[in-house]
Amino acid sequence: MIPCGFAQTKGKVVPQKLEWAGDENVLEYTVELRNKQTGEVKSFTTQDNFIEISEAPGSYEFRVKTVDILGREGKASGWQSFTITKALMPDIVSAPAGSWVIPETAEDSMVISVQIKNISSRTKVQFVNAKTGEVVEGELITTGTGASAVASGVKLPVLPEGDWKIKVTDASGKFAESAKIKISNPWPEIRRKRAEEEEKARRLEEERLAEEKRIAEEEQRLEEERRAEEERLAEENRLRQEEEQRLAEEKARVEEEQRLAEEKKQKEVALVKETNKGLDFDLSVGYTLPVILFDELIPEYMESRIWPISACIKADIIPIKTSFGNIGAGITGSYTRMNADLDLYSIHGNLINVYLNLVYQIPVFIHKDDAEKIRQAFAIELYGGTGLTGLVGFESVYEGNVSAKTLDSINLSFDAGFAVKFFVTKMFFIDAGCGFSFAMMKDAKLGVLMPEFCAGVRF
Repeated sequence: MIPCGFAQTKGKVVPQKLEWAGDENVLEYTVELRNKQTGEVKSFTTQDNFIEISEAPGSYEFRVKTVDILGREGKASGWQSFTITKALMPDIVSAPAGSWVIPETAEDSMVISVQIKNISSRTKVQFVNAKTGEVVEGELITTGTGASAVASGVKLPVLPEGDWKIKVTDASGKFAESAKIKISNPWPEIRRKRAEEEEKARRLEEERLAEEKRIAEEEQRLEEERRAEEERLAEENRLRQEEEQRLAEEKARVEEEQRLAEEKKQKEVALVKETNKGLDFDLSVGYTLPVILFDELIPEYMESRIWPISACIKADIIPIKTSFGNIGAGITGSYTRMNADLDLYSIHGNLINVYLNLVYQIPVFIHKDDAEKIRQAFAIELYGGTGLTGLVGFESVYEGNVSAKTLDSINLSFDAGFAVKFFVTKMFFIDAGCGFSFAMMKDAKLGVLMPEFCAGVRF
């Protein structure tokens, strides 16, 4: 038989549970509950191996009889005693007010003096940090027994510094809290300072003895050094004069190198200006590969966006040359043959672009051995302008060799792009770049990306 812990709170009866070992062959149990003070007996019947009761505080006992599936009543168990006690609110009569300093002797644990009434053996005490909520379990130091039990102290681990509250909880869940107690522990810092002072005194004594020894050795050393001082000063004076002479020579050498470098730089600038002066005329021809980026008309009817049968020509004239780059004008043109052989028909036509562009070049020069030999290595070119895009001579051919002219259109267009001209010699160069053409067609807008690779000559 297992009588559970019992407690009654003021003004409210709390159900208590009586439990015993169950038997699967039992149909039901008869439980007799007797009040030891009044002798009153109550009887309960249940099919479970427990019952819940709600009785006033006092001393009780109970026993259990079994009834099997045939209705036969078994022998009663022995009387089991238990007590229902009245739960009281713990009363913190006194506790450290405001602040409390941990004793110097406290290392692993400490004891705080308090006076707490209305406690029992199952009363718990905790310290709760008011800021972090950290909970530290404590142990009540009690005197007296039963209702006269009083806690005179709390034993617990050494707490960190901070604001803490004492929380005392009865077995029924009732609890009381103290006001905030500011707990401080100056002893670690005091011990540290003591250790530092002791270490400092020991070190000072060692330093004193070492200083006495050092002074004696220093006096002996000074006597020896005094004899060698004149020789040393003479040697230092000689070395200083040599160093001053070396520094003067080094300064003259550096100044000469800087002068020569400046002359070389000025000569290079002059040669670049000389090489870059005058009017440049660049003419190049080569290959381009038009790629239609947008406009669904041509890709829809001719089933392709890329047209490899193409050629391009470029002519630039550069009259303005500055330290920030060269400025001029240029004409670019391209021709593309478009052929598409489909199941039911074929389409053939020509795409022609002609643009007048503003050209900006950044020339880059190199020299091999000295500034007397210099030439342009390459030029970075940016261009953009306006012109015409023509879709000329487009013709559709159907079965039976029936043909029909489908498109002849000249449209305003704009282009922009970049290129790099690599000079193989002073006159001959290779031009690689990419342009973008945007044509304002009547019913659509045609955007074409045009990578280019050309060979050219500069006049």
